[in-house]
Amino acid sequence: MPFFDSPDARLYFRAWEVDEPVAGFVFLHGGGEHSGQFSRLASRLNAAGIDVWAIDHQGHGISGGERGVVRSLDVLARDALALADLVRERRPGLPLVIGGHSLGGWTTALVVTKNPDLFVGAVLTGASLRGRTAVGQPAPGDPFRFDISLLAADPDYLEELRKDPLVQLVLPEPEATAAALAVAAEDLATAFPTVSLPVLLVNGTDDALASIEDARYWRERLPDARLVEIGGGLHNVLNDVDHVEAITAVRDFVLERV
Repeated sequence: MPFFDSPDARLYFRAWEVDEPVAGFVFLHGGGEHSGQFSRLASRLNAAGIDVWAIDHQGHGISGGERGVVRSLDVLARDALALADLVRERRPGLPLVIGGHSLGGWTTALVVTKNPDLFVGAVLTGASLRGRTAVGQPAPGDPFRFDISLLAADPDYLEELRKDPLVQLVLPEPEATAAALAVAAEDLATAFPTVSLPVLLVNGTDDALASIEDARYWRERLPDARLVEIGGGLHNVLNDVDHVEAITAVRDFVLERV
């Protein structure tokens, strides 16, 4: 199985490769998720000649670390860069786009803010980057439970969320993640608008975890940004009933970048 060692944990990643790729897509999943949930994304990108590489964040999926605990997005960004280095070793000269969903989108923004020259584009889905949410916060010391009705409308996908043993619908230390997001939001507020790298934002108009207004905010402030609004879409647009529209937007953006 493909693993690499970070300073903190042994990390797992998946690679969906094609024989003669025109580009590579490094993908970062959201909180409580794992890389294996994005096989539909990988399959559609593979069909267009795009390699897909996806990490299991620390504490998620098959990777090591505290289960479901995120203490620093800078650590996740460091791990993402390590995966990108592995891709460059395997595919020298291949143009790389980095992207992420929700927590992975936050991490993507941090990566390209500090390392814009390593990638030809960035994709963010369902990532507010402003620390705002319409979801109520648990009492101090209580775990956070995802309300899956806010994540997706597809009943088959919701059933998958309930039954997948690697999905974490209960996060044990939400205050740690909230603090990590607050630090990242402060950093991104001034640094992210200076990124000239082309950025694709994909967001559901009914996303309660990452408001469409935040996506519109960043579209107006980034030098080279495009927003695809998924009408009526909830949070997990890459895996919901509207996944074809969302994934097609990602595919076309990657192909344009190469």
